Amino acid sequence: EGVTETLPLFPLGGIVYTPNSEHILNIFEPRYRQMYNDILMNGSKRFVVAMCHPSEEGRFAQVGVLFSLEELKEVSEMTADRVKYICNHRVTGRVRLHKVLNPEAWQNRDTYLKVKGTIIDDTGEVFKSDNDTDDESNMDENISKKLVSAVKKAAAADAIEKTPEESSLAQSFSDLVELQHDLSEDVRFTRAS
Repeated sequence: EGVTETLPLFPLGGIVYTPNSEHILNIFEPRYRQMYNDILMNGSKRFVVAMCHPSEEGRFAQVGVLFSLEELKEVSEMTADRVKYICNHRVTGRVRLHKVLNPEAWQNRDTYLKVKGTIIDDTGEVFKSDNDTDDESNMDENISKKLVSAVKKAAAADAIEKTPEESSLAQSFSDLVELQHDLSEDVRFTRAS
């Protein structure tokens, strides 16, 4: 089990974030500008993203994902300060949320939310020490077996014959992803997704 730590929380709507996926966020609210300044200054470059409850204000999912900042562009001059940063992130893990430390921030919006949470190490990589080697024998055997099983299931699902509608939808999605990359648009769907 991981270590409980204090992490910034960036609540986002009903989007499902998959492991290793990339996401771009445009940062314009003062509280999130401050959050990015803080994660850059303290060197962590990471925060929790959790879904908000659809009908209960200030209630969040019990498990969120860990966003790791990969690239940040300062664009305030180009946007007349409407947008401060355009940031690219990768989902690098999950976090079990234990407690929102400053729930009043949800209402008054003076600052960003902070949570006590435990990073769930699904890969065996997050808490690896410098003395560990990269060989799989050091990885938690159960996680390794689960990963192999999940890959086999995904491969089997891809092998199932698709209806013409499913094939057409898959091709349309693939075309959309390629067009997005060809036009150098903000990436909403990655080739990996």
